[in-house]
Amino acid sequence: MTINEQLKPALISYWMNKAFRAFYPNLNYHGTKDAPNNWKALQGFKDCLMTDKSLPVFNGACELTIYEKANDNLTFRAWHDAVHLSYGLSFKPVDESKVGMIQCDQLRAIGAPVHVINAVYFDVVGQIEYYSKHGDFVKDQKSFVQDCLALGLDQAINLAYDTATIQA
Repeated sequence: MTINEQLKPALISYWMNKAFRAFYPNLNYHGTKDAPNNWKALQGFKDCLMTDKSLPVFNGACELTIYEKANDNLTFRAWHDAVHLSYGLSFKPVDESKVGMIQCDQLRAIGAPVHVINAVYFDVVGQIEYYSKHGDFVKDQKSFVQDCLALGLDQAINLAYDTATIQA
């Protein structure tokens, strides 16, 4: 299977949406530039898991992702944050990696193809590794995941990407 066959945004979006609704069928969310950006702030929205309160998710940087549409990326972020809240996992790199692994386990549990699971793994865990090494977020997430699938994480992490430096 070629990299282009492995990284089909419509297929990845389909399985991601299916996993999100399988594990968080009643979770409401909305995109905003003012979403929680640290663990303490996110914990303030734990009740979203059990009520109809809407979970705010960051709606920026949705252009160059592995998902078909910007809204799919928002759904992914809601799913990701729901896993943080459900399992009590912080934003520390080790916990972010655990969240990514749980998401992969959830995809596996609903029968997602291996190449979809691998793409999500690199999208989460791979980007955490990239950030840990470079101190920047990957702006072109789709190219990064393509390179991870083609070359492996160890090689892809050393390539130059258009990065978005965190502003302190």
